[in-house]
Amino acid sequence: MTNGTKVRRVPTRIAALDRLLGGGLAAGHVTLLEGAPATGKTTLIRTIAKRVARRKRLHVVDKRRGLTGPTLATPFSVACQLLTLAPRPELVLIDVDGIGSRVARQELVDLARASGCAVLIIDYPGDLHDLRRWPHHDCAAVVKITRREDVVTLDTTTKNRYGAPGTCDVKLRFPQLVSTKKRNSA
Repeated sequence: MTNGTKVRRVPTRIAALDRLLGGGLAAGHVTLLEGAPATGKTTLIRTIAKRVARRKRLHVVDKRRGLTGPTLATPFSVACQLLTLAPRPELVLIDVDGIGSRVARQELVDLARASGCAVLIIDYPGDLHDLRRWPHHDCAAVVKITRREDVVTLDTTTKNRYGAPGTCDVKLRFPQLVSTKKRNSA
């Protein structure tokens, strides 16, 4: 809570992240998860999806495993369409390449606000002047993620509109990499 504004929370069921965000993702707002490749962004979103799926109306827009819900022209348009469904989802998790035009981003922010749905979207923090980046001013919080082995550090010191800025460590189960080396036949 900041400036006396109360915001309904959608818990991620990851205790450390929920504490960091002041009780969960802010309903009616976009939260940005950003980090370099291979830092655990997708693993974190999938972990949230598994933990939340039984208790909340949830949709995931995932570039690697297909899309849940109706299939439209682009993953980004799917995310916008999900926010207009009845009953409305409580949480939409978005893991896609490219976050759309400024107009599409604003549409997603407006739909999140109008629907009361919490939206968590992944972005890669490339060049600061890259127009494809998600602007921080459109987000309730920016969660930066870094990784050391199976532990990720989540940092909201850049922006956390409805909670206190801070950091926390979370241990995640990362998929095992399978060796592609051929074994010698003895």
